[in-house]
Amino acid sequence: MSEIITQSKVLLDTMQPEQAVELLVSNLDGHKDSVPYLTALGQAYLEINEVQDAYDTFVRACELDPEAKEGAEKFLTLGQIIGGRDGLHTIDTGIRLLKNKLESSLAEYPKDLFESEEEYRSDIVKQITLSVSSEIEIWMTDLCMEPEAERMCEELIDYSLNLDNRNPESYAMLASIRISQQRNDDAIQAVQKSWEFYKKKIADLEYKSEHGTAKEIFDVGMEHADLIQPLIALARYAIELEQYDIALEVSDSIQEINDGILDAYYIEILAYTSKARQLLNAPEIQMSELSTHPDEAIRALMQEARYSATQIHKILQTDDAREFDGELVQQLNQLMTEVGGPIMSELMPPKRSKNDDDEDIEWEDLDEVD
Repeated sequence: MSEIITQSKVLLDTMQPEQAVELLVSNLDGHKDSVPYLTALGQAYLEINEVQDAYDTFVRACELDPEAKEGAEKFLTLGQIIGGRDGLHTIDTGIRLLKNKLESSLAEYPKDLFESEEEYRSDIVKQITLSVSSEIEIWMTDLCMEPEAERMCEELIDYSLNLDNRNPESYAMLASIRISQQRNDDAIQAVQKSWEFYKKKIADLEYKSEHGTAKEIFDVGMEHADLIQPLIALARYAIELEQYDIALEVSDSIQEINDGILDAYYIEILAYTSKARQLLNAPEIQMSELSTHPDEAIRALMQEARYSATQIHKILQTDDAREFDGELVQQLNQLMTEVGGPIMSELMPPKRSKNDDDEDIEWEDLDEVD
């Protein structure tokens, strides 16, 4: 069973959600009462936007494990699906059970899953902070008009940071709250803190990947993949707060984890073009004007934006592009056109060796024609 779950996670991490669902459903008969199996299936259903199937699966998993002895993740995800006050109630159930674990004796932690009591405790704290972030999101969206919404957000984020004041996800959530309150200076500090701790986390994972055991190295790959969506959110906050250099650093880290993530290159284009407008103090200037601007520094930024557009173009030519939303692809194509299109020399095959009989082809010349 664990092997099938692992295979499904690999398929999800490599952007093959349909195959993950097919794998899990085809082996479901022998695992209908397995909470980990149902949790994995529910997550896979969400990846292909089968929300009702995901809901039914998570409900069954929660019924089988009402005390969260096999993890509280299912309560968290089910609460996110439900939303509103009912969703909060479901997430609260998971948080309460996790708190009980945290406050009870940890002497009998599951040694087959964790190497130390400290690692087990850290995992519980991580689950609680993620659950708290989900509750904050509900208060900021579904329940944002409720009179107690702002107070609840403050109480929840304070609790999360008191529980773990080095958690990058919590600082990113704090930035989101401060942005909604139009406290941009405080939001910028939160973004900087979040990125500081993300960099430390990424460095720790890289060290493990080079010096860890086989299991640790495998786990690092999974943890790296889990960082992608939170990093995308952080980069978007940085863009909104005009912290373009941070957004570019975050985007670069996303690409090092997976160079096929469209959002990373989209963020780069926004950062480069916004930075160019910022340097000119001309927020309304058109991208076409930036590309031909007499200032060399501005043109250099736009060339970087074109390089990011080129990477988007390459991704859209792969088989994976069939999975992308049509409206998204249309928006990306329009954005690529606005920055001047992909760099043709980057799309051409490698130059021929000088040992070949034919004359070398200078792809850069073709790009200038383009």
